[in-house]
Amino acid sequence: MNIVLLNESARAFPLGLPSLFYCALGALVVHLCQQLVEETSNAFDPASRLVRASRAAFSIGGLVWVLDVTGFFIYADLAADGLRLAPALLALLINTFVARITIPTLSTGTRASRVGLAAVGLAIGMMAGHATLSTGFSHGGLVVDPAAMLTSTVFTIFLAAGLALKHRKARLQAAGSQFTPFTWRLKAAAGCLILPLHWCLTSTFPLPRIPEAASTGSVRLLVTVLAFGLAIAADQVQTLHSERRRQRAFRSAATPATFITAATGKDYQLALIADRLPELLHPDQLHIHFQPIVTPNQPKAHFEALLRVTDPVLGRINPEKFILACTLQAQGAHVDMLIIGNALDHLANWGQQGFDDATININVSPDTLLEPHFVEWMYQELQRRDLPPGSVRLEITEHALIANGSDMVRTIRRLKAKGVGVVMDDFGTGYSSLGLLADLPISGLKCDRLFIKGLAQDTRRQVLLRKIAELAVDLDIPVTAEGVETQEELDIVIQSGIDSIQGFYFAKPMPAPDVPDWFAGLEARWAGAIV
Repeated sequence: MNIVLLNESARAFPLGLPSLFYCALGALVVHLCQQLVEETSNAFDPASRLVRASRAAFSIGGLVWVLDVTGFFIYADLAADGLRLAPALLALLINTFVARITIPTLSTGTRASRVGLAAVGLAIGMMAGHATLSTGFSHGGLVVDPAAMLTSTVFTIFLAAGLALKHRKARLQAAGSQFTPFTWRLKAAAGCLILPLHWCLTSTFPLPRIPEAASTGSVRLLVTVLAFGLAIAADQVQTLHSERRRQRAFRSAATPATFITAATGKDYQLALIADRLPELLHPDQLHIHFQPIVTPNQPKAHFEALLRVTDPVLGRINPEKFILACTLQAQGAHVDMLIIGNALDHLANWGQQGFDDATININVSPDTLLEPHFVEWMYQELQRRDLPPGSVRLEITEHALIANGSDMVRTIRRLKAKGVGVVMDDFGTGYSSLGLLADLPISGLKCDRLFIKGLAQDTRRQVLLRKIAELAVDLDIPVTAEGVETQEELDIVIQSGIDSIQGFYFAKPMPAPDVPDWFAGLEARWAGAIV
């Protein structure tokens, strides 16, 4: 390809109805491209993200190509029907290739420098596609205007980087609230900017002026290009709706019922957390707080270990969403083991300080318990820290315990044989039959806080709580009531015969170093509570 530098007056800026149509087409392309980028960033499992990135790259490359080719038809002094096929197809391949390289970073990047660099790469690639497309109109060498080249480069980078950084900002804001997509006003403004951008690009690579009016061949080519773009748009709209339905079905099938509420409408938050998992899945990033579980008249040092996650980019992360993101990324067992390790380290550290009679509950997922070597791993972790097996109990939700059937029962029995008990958490929120309690080798029940909510005014709940306590006594299963916040609730729970109590009435979850001091004053606080 011969490149000739040129300094001459640029082609006249296009005005009129064709330009208005082009601006509208530009806004539509911006809208579709943004939808594709959002859907790619919305994927939280690696397989879906890879598929979406490939699909988005092909579609964005094709849509930008359609917009670029259509732009040549708004100049009255250009014979657009003279476009040759080979350069046109090569330009389409360049656009698609550049999009495939940059879209993963543009859609999911959290660092401004990386997103900006990817936007620069996309802008330069699209300019290369336009240059290749321009050769399809010129049978000689490619003519370049240096001044227009500089203007076009700055203009293209400004538009690409501006939209990319705006998308990044919206994604990061979604970590704490709802995702705010681009407004149509912004898309319309971007569409209007594409018109002068295309004019700058045609000035950068000037083409021969032909004053004749548009031929029938030009109209046919325009219709063909627009039909190609329409086909891409229609396919993507249908695919987006199908993909959203598939993701909802995937979440419903792959996650426990208690997580569905956390996931609904929060895909951007889950995707952001998934992006940050490589940095977050380290023991020093997973902080453990402990909430007391108090037994009436028997001040035992028993606590539930609760996860707290704070990220420098996303800020404080909801623990349920974090665990859900890990589960959807097939990292559930890994993060559970990191949490268990951290909790056991704190328990061993308390023992070294003389606070050696403490015991803890740790929440785990069913996938973790069903890992082939988990029982042996758990026992080895306790031995490595010189902790007795009875100092730890594992909590698993009622839904997970029942849904995994005989495999889960066998695992619980193996753990019990090693001295590690398993407690059924959130009892009463699932669909288990009371008859199953006699067959489950569990070491305790935790009544969900829904039993406590409104307990003082609801006599039916009080009766139900008493019956659960009586049944648990008959089956020799200890019961814990969660969510006790007031003296009145505490009195009713004690009168119901519940073995142990957990809630803000006694203490909120606290960092591990505060636990020994808190327990030192437990007897005095308990004496005041039952007076």
